Amino acid sequence: MSLKQTKFEDIKQRVVALLSFYSPEKITVDENMKPFMFYLADLDLNNQLNNLRFELESTLDDELDLKKYGFHKIVKFYNPGVVSTSFFYYFETKWKQVNDPQKVKNRLEEEYTVWANSYKAHSFEQLDRNSSLDAEFLSIQKSLINKKIAEKRKILLWLQNNFDSLDDIRVCSKERANDYGSLRYELDGKRITAHLSSKLPSVLYYEKQEYRKNNKVDMFLAEAKNAFGDVYFISSKADEILELTPDKQLITNKIKTEFEKIMRHSNLVSDEKRFLDYLKSYN
Repeated sequence: MSLKQTKFEDIKQRVVALLSFYSPEKITVDENMKPFMFYLADLDLNNQLNNLRFELESTLDDELDLKKYGFHKIVKFYNPGVVSTSFFYYFETKWKQVNDPQKVKNRLEEEYTVWANSYKAHSFEQLDRNSSLDAEFLSIQKSLINKKIAEKRKILLWLQNNFDSLDDIRVCSKERANDYGSLRYELDGKRITAHLSSKLPSVLYYEKQEYRKNNKVDMFLAEAKNAFGDVYFISSKADEILELTPDKQLITNKIKTEFEKIMRHSNLVSDEKRFLDYLKSYN
């Protein structure tokens, strides 16, 4: 194992240990897929992740190293160092299509290799998981799997040799489309859309936006009178409201006077305390 790979594995373990102290939101999109692990990072987690990112990537020499051992291979950190104040995630069906003939031709070998490796790995895993099968049966089944892969190889070669005579050919995954989680968040006043990772933890540096001080709303509330509930108003005729409602202080004093008369004939000290607390809230 190279020094760069060793450093990568070390940082990876430390990231996993760090995130274990936080509770992710487990977003289940498809019962056949593992849930997406989505973390909201506070300032402390953001700083620690950035420190680990710098420690790892400062040891890499070039873009090739960064592509292979970069921090993005450990965690999908959307906005390191720049806080987001709003976000939401949603689900969408994702599938691919390539219909440009030259691009399809260039991708045929890659598409075949990806399918062959995936098909073989999945099929062998299913067989090996069943311990009740005897060795001879397993051997026969694995031979059949390899035979199917070889037959598909012949189809690939035929397509490549007869490509120009085909009526149409496309790369299209719609028949096995999956639902994926997507994230939309705001950063420096811009809305950004990104996918949640199905393989790596997804992290968003987020702080709930506080109301700005000294803005127009605060200025209005400082001057306004409360009519009732959430209704506030400003009017040069506000004093006329006093003619429509009794004076609150007069009511408070009258209640207090009557209560003191009652207390002269009672020992309900705890009730008196509750009453005085009530008077404070009323005022």
